[in-house]
Amino acid sequence: MTPMLWLPPCGQTRVIYQWLRLERFELWWHWLLLGVACVVVTGFVVAWYRRDAVEQARPVGWALTLLRIAALAGLLLFFLQLEKRFEERVVRDSKVAILVDTSISMSLPADQSAEGTMTATRADEALRLLAGSDVLQRLAQAHQVDVYRFDAL
Repeated sequence: MTPMLWLPPCGQTRVIYQWLRLERFELWWHWLLLGVACVVVTGFVVAWYRRDAVEQARPVGWALTLLRIAALAGLLLFFLQLEKRFEERVVRDSKVAILVDTSISMSLPADQSAEGTMTATRADEALRLLAGSDVLQRLAQAHQVDVYRFDAL
């Protein structure tokens, strides 16, 4: 019974009225017990006020009976716990963190097989890899991209 299917556009607020106690009634006998209790209490009130209103005029007796039933209806509403909630939809952009290693090990040669020749460092290879692909542009289209560097724990 929760009306959570529709969400308002971003930044808008909507008001939801919920019967908290009714949401806890999951079995059929909960509903039966509630209905029987309401009928019994209402019947008791009507019988009691019909007996007490014998000495008064008929409209006064009916008015007193209706007032008592209205009071019981108020107690029933209190029991069912009507709650007014406000729901606001807030959308925050997703974030992507890119970590860049700036430690001393990134200055080592990228290719360990050629010991004597001058090769690019690991940092140069990582830069070439990022510059040669459109990964950052694709990420920036859908997410907020933050670049962080680290070199020690």
